[in-house]
Amino acid sequence: MSDVDDLQVLEVFLNNPDIIKQRYRYTDKESLEINNLIYEIEQTQFDKTTDKGAILENLMYKIFNMHNMYKVHNNLRTSSNEIDLVLKLDIAGTIYKNNIQYLEDDVIVECKNYSKKVDVTYVGKFASLVNVSRCNVGLLISKKGITGRSEWSDAKGLIKKIMLRDGHFILDFNLEELRDLAGKTLADIINPKKDALKFDVDIDSLLSTHELEASL
Repeated sequence: MSDVDDLQVLEVFLNNPDIIKQRYRYTDKESLEINNLIYEIEQTQFDKTTDKGAILENLMYKIFNMHNMYKVHNNLRTSSNEIDLVLKLDIAGTIYKNNIQYLEDDVIVECKNYSKKVDVTYVGKFASLVNVSRCNVGLLISKKGITGRSEWSDAKGLIKKIMLRDGHFILDFNLEELRDLAGKTLADIINPKKDALKFDVDIDSLLSTHELEASL
């Protein structure tokens, strides 16, 4: 295909944003693959801590690598830390961000495959890592979520205080929130969680029925 043809295809896409968005929604097949991996994580008794962490990292790698919107780097070492996943917006993601839905340029991901909720101490450590990494958003992925009986207590309260003080968003996702992604895009997953933290509202109030749900 010539450069002229490439430009024509790009122009069609940019003039029809629904075509672009449709391309980056998770399909039934992709959602099923993710669901099956979540089921494996929930059911497997791991002998080694490294295996527990690796399978959760593999889940996130699949979720972010399926549509090539982000370049996904795993186990990236800094001078003092190892980051599970570093996401950098790729060319396709940049086009999507500029024309369809907002996406962060850089995101770091930390996976904790604990049998209990992640406590405030670790959330504080991850927040420090987000800060030194100069990223605006960090995703904390766990089986059970984070501690806090209310939105202003324990780990839940800390991520709110960090957002208010530093402007950094620590977005926690448990496995249940990553299930049944068919019809959604990455922005549909991340942005409501970010907005709920920013505006101090219940995330359910930011979720609306997707037009494809009836057919799924």
